[in-house]
Amino acid sequence: MEKMPVLTVKEPWASLIVHGIKTVENRTWGVPGTIIGKRIAIHCSIKIDASDNAAAIASEIFLAPLTAFALNAGRIIGTAVVIGEVCMPDGSETPGVCGCDPKVVANDDLKWWNGEAYFGWVLRGAKPFNVPRPLVRGHQGIWYWKPTIAICRECGCTDESACYDPANGEPCHWIEADLCSACGGLREAL
Repeated sequence: MEKMPVLTVKEPWASLIVHGIKTVENRTWGVPGTIIGKRIAIHCSIKIDASDNAAAIASEIFLAPLTAFALNAGRIIGTAVVIGEVCMPDGSETPGVCGCDPKVVANDDLKWWNGEAYFGWVLRGAKPFNVPRPLVRGHQGIWYWKPTIAICRECGCTDESACYDPANGEPCHWIEADLCSACGGLREAL
């Protein structure tokens, strides 16, 4: 199993990402070109964002107080695909799309970009793990982790959470170390 790029994110934002709700992650640095189009793991920071905004969102979307997210601290809780970024082009008053096709960035994505962070990483194909991975020490920037379970590079399914093969309706199986039969079959059909 190859090492996977990982991004550490504070809760509740990490949970919002892996559940496909938060589609833009704010950063002061742009997306490294080596991970655009790739699935990355989402790691929960030890620190929780204790801001009023984070507490309100946690309560509204997850119906839980911020303290409930402490269980995820230091764990990798899922994956998402980085498809590009939104940024503030020099001298512009409005955001632009950098590093991805403008047609894939919806207005709904922009509500998650705060504009103060300079860059918003656009994410798709989020998939939470059924069971968060054991405690791992996070790092700033992109870092790499060797998963102890197979994770499909296309859809993010795992041994614990298989997807279904559209050809036969059966749970998928592994055809490569990081490719499930459902995704491999779809690629062959194209």
